[in-house]
Amino acid sequence: MEVKIWGARGSAPVASPDFSHYGGDTACIEVLSNSGDALLLDAGSGLGAYERALDGALRPSPPILLTHLHMDHIQGLPFYSPLYDAKNAPVIYGPRFSPDRTLKEELGRLFDGILMPVKIVDLPATDMRGLKPGDAFKIGSFLIETARTNHPGEALAYKITADGWTFVYTGDHEIPLDEQDQDKVALNKALLDFIGGADVVLADCQFDREEHLKRPGWGHSHFEQWLPEISSRGAKSAVLMHYSPRYDDAKVASMLAKAREKAGSLIVSAARPGMRIGAGGVIAEPKDRRACPNCGFYKKLGAFSDARAVFSALLTEARRRAKCDAGAIYLVENDELSFSASQNDTLFPDSAANKFAYMTARLPINGDSVAGYVAREKKILNIADAYAIDDSAPYSFNSSFDEKTGYRTRSLLVVPLVNARGKAIGVLQLINALDNGRPAPFGEEIEKTVYELCSIATVPIERSLLVTDMILRALRTTASRDPNETGRHVRRVGSVAAELYHRWALEHGADPEELIAEKGKIRLAAMLHDVGKVWIPDKILKKPGKLDNEERALMQEHAALGAGLFDDAFNEIEVMARDIALHHHARWDGKGYTGSKDIVSPSGPEIPLAARITAIADVYDALVSKRCYKDSWDPSKALEILREESGKHFDPELVRLFMEIQDVTRPIYERYGDEKEE
Repeated sequence: MEVKIWGARGSAPVASPDFSHYGGDTACIEVLSNSGDALLLDAGSGLGAYERALDGALRPSPPILLTHLHMDHIQGLPFYSPLYDAKNAPVIYGPRFSPDRTLKEELGRLFDGILMPVKIVDLPATDMRGLKPGDAFKIGSFLIETARTNHPGEALAYKITADGWTFVYTGDHEIPLDEQDQDKVALNKALLDFIGGADVVLADCQFDREEHLKRPGWGHSHFEQWLPEISSRGAKSAVLMHYSPRYDDAKVASMLAKAREKAGSLIVSAARPGMRIGAGGVIAEPKDRRACPNCGFYKKLGAFSDARAVFSALLTEARRRAKCDAGAIYLVENDELSFSASQNDTLFPDSAANKFAYMTARLPINGDSVAGYVAREKKILNIADAYAIDDSAPYSFNSSFDEKTGYRTRSLLVVPLVNARGKAIGVLQLINALDNGRPAPFGEEIEKTVYELCSIATVPIERSLLVTDMILRALRTTASRDPNETGRHVRRVGSVAAELYHRWALEHGADPEELIAEKGKIRLAAMLHDVGKVWIPDKILKKPGKLDNEERALMQEHAALGAGLFDDAFNEIEVMARDIALHHHARWDGKGYTGSKDIVSPSGPEIPLAARITAIADVYDALVSKRCYKDSWDPSKALEILREESGKHFDPELVRLFMEIQDVTRPIYERYGDEKEE
């Protein structure tokens, strides 16, 4: 007997390069005996993969045994050709615990003429046989036994014996965490006893341990739960499957590695399409598909929520592939191109480019510049020498940057960033391809490569811009109540915090990719530092004079109120936003506040790094900006205050580093000055 996996995913099919190893199709398993008999277990979307593999070959359709009738286990049925072939229609087995409805009536809810355009009565596959827990029967050379599983609704596990060995397919089953629920405990014990004597167990592991703790009663288990249970029942091998559709290949591989650490002598594998299983466990693994050269890059971009992080990653990768000296990204904003990112190894190596990231240069979308022309026409331009463009060309080279910096632009590769709707959202411009250190033209293959990178990047760019826009929209409520909380203010605080983190990360030898990711997170999270002010009364927020003690206590509550917004934080940005909101008024000397009587304000290095950084960015901005109760201070005076408060209010290391990035903070204030409109 041999078992082959066609679909191993749970809940919903997924399609992405990040899911290619462990597959995106939902449950479907083929069983073949030495005598040529065949079975199919479950009919998820993997049933389509099974049928496609037959490629029209004549073969009797094997019986289908359904563990239960949840959609992920039957969604392949309506698209399975033999179901509509009277001469080759499969016999379908499935749970029927209640005598009130037949299996055919239950499946009729899917084939009702509405959810599917075919009604159950019109199917030639009319042989549908209901099973109860404990039923045992033979199909050809297979002995099949059944048991109930702990899963919402009616669900069965199957034990199949042939050719001298036995395996159990649990289907969906939850090993209960609550020992007080006697019914579930008894049901679980019965299933584990049912496993006894099996050589191989295919088991449900929808979740990792952390998520399983949050999902009691959902009817699923996690990787590590099964191991002692399967081992104690004498099984030699466990093949785990039914992974959450949110778990990509890296996540499943990580869970498998943790499970193997605790497996002892038990052989543990994770099911994947094409895997073949015999009496001793896995006997053959499918070869991995040829790796997509851009899949890793796409995954990297998908990890960034901040637009500037996406720009940095795109520029870095495009320049690496093209082997060029410099590059820039422009975004389409208000029918103009807005300068958004820059890298130039000659003019500003390493982090010296940061100060140029906030330049306010704008270009019209026309032929006055190469970038403007490309944005208008949505066509690539590959120019060997920017200063030798023919006068008859419908575009010209804008040499203002060269004139200002003394740089000499020669070769240009300018590529439009075009979204799925065919709209240009920006332009990527690469400058001076290098051949043995000297400027050279960009080759045709590089054109294709960079175009592919730009095509991949448009979705992450638009998504990251949307994240920023959503944060700013959410903060407009606060801004309408507190005149200090403008979009320009939060952008300044977010950008200064990001650049201060960048300087700190370089000093501490951070991994370059991790630096980009963390910098993007802190930029977004720091923008939300005062979101709790939306709950503070207007009479306090808008009071022009000093607050009395009672008013000050109420104002201080904004820290805890803002943090409370992220109590159910789902991602890393929200976790960081909570830390910043709660602790951006903490002091190095411990005399700060959280706005909550139940949460003591930390001191020194116990204050989260992101909060320590944001505190400096926020106080500096408050000092140099005009407020209803004060005029703006000269930056030199504000810096002096920070120096005086070093080691008292602020982390002394961060104060020192802040002094070192003034060439970056100045352009930030030029770009996001208060006098400019949002």
